[in-house]
Amino acid sequence: MAIYSRRTLLRVVNENAKFIGLDLTNKHLANLDRGDLGTEWEVIFINAFSKLGVVEHHKLFNNTTPDIYYIPTDGSARFIADVRTVSFKEAHEQNPVRNILFRLSEIEQKENLSGSFGVEFGSDSKRIFHRDKRKLLLAELADIDREIFGEEFRSFLRKIKASRRSTHELHISKPYILKNGTKDKIELTITYARHPAIYSSHLSYTQFSSIEKNVIWNSLNDKYKKLKMANVDFDMGIILCDGGCDEIARIVPSNGGKSVDEIIEHFMIKKSRLSFVVVARAQKSWKGHLEIQLKVFKNPGLDKGLEDSLTKLANEKDIFCKPERDVINAVLKAKSTKGSSFCGGSKMKMNEIKISSRTISEYLAGRISLPETDKAYFRKKAEENRLIKNISIEKMTDEDDDWIAIEFSEPDVAVSSFVMPESK
Repeated sequence: MAIYSRRTLLRVVNENAKFIGLDLTNKHLANLDRGDLGTEWEVIFINAFSKLGVVEHHKLFNNTTPDIYYIPTDGSARFIADVRTVSFKEAHEQNPVRNILFRLSEIEQKENLSGSFGVEFGSDSKRIFHRDKRKLLLAELADIDREIFGEEFRSFLRKIKASRRSTHELHISKPYILKNGTKDKIELTITYARHPAIYSSHLSYTQFSSIEKNVIWNSLNDKYKKLKMANVDFDMGIILCDGGCDEIARIVPSNGGKSVDEIIEHFMIKKSRLSFVVVARAQKSWKGHLEIQLKVFKNPGLDKGLEDSLTKLANEKDIFCKPERDVINAVLKAKSTKGSSFCGGSKMKMNEIKISSRTISEYLAGRISLPETDKAYFRKKAEENRLIKNISIEKMTDEDDDWIAIEFSEPDVAVSSFVMPESK
């Protein structure tokens, strides 16, 4: 899965194909099918800038090929830019907090639990001020099924379902061998509570302790070197995108760490040839709507027309398509080649049910059974001797499923006893 639905991505790629050509389009499609978040951000920004001016993708400049060569239609300054997606992949694999919390959330839904899980993650204080990416006392990502969600957890889950107690606690403490052979240990406490909701806590393992030795600085420097190779006499920019980088997604920087803003501003002072940096993330707005959020950093001498274009890009929300999920969920489900389904989310009225089109297709193909809530609804209509009166399809162009609306009749004599008509 990705930030956008697969239908939206295909539409964007097809729009881009009109000006970037089939070879690059096929490359984008292959990368998107592999769940490459970097390619997704790239095609989205190519498409967004194409709505403001003329865009060329991978145009050759002195043995280097920037992602975007932008020529404005209003006569303002042109520029070249590269898109870079930043993640904490290695740190998250060594400290798989997200994966554990996501798995617990899936278990809550799958087991129809009325409460929620919370986790207190153990940490080693000696590692806090060191560069060791492994700060938490956890199994590495490849081992969490065996070490955390094994028989001990399954027994814990059975106790939760069998007991009426409001809270349950599982403490896991045991030695552990890292994949590099180093002796370590696992230390965490999983709590289940019916009421009230509980939360998880852990030491930050992603904060930046140095302003120049971090993944943001390194990403900017790599792209800056590539852009300088173009040897152009016009503006250059870098677009930094959230690929699972906590510090990009964070509104307020980690306590005691260097913020992304500080790092970018320091970089632009040192690299005065760089005209702008755009930071992009997919997050909920203060109104609760998921959207693409941009923050633009500009050098003082930036062309006014280019500054206006960047401001328009950041402020006009309809330039970007509506995202379907945030980056964290996109990263956790990156390997899936199927988009989100409405399965299990049917909408029911007195004599109408809206059910996932994909669910119906999979059910008719014999691959799945209907969710119990849907079965119960159809069973009730059968008991009331109501037949299907009308079927319609509600097409959802920006989502990866459609709704099938099934309307039921009044009780039909075709499947019930004759009754005397009411006298007038």
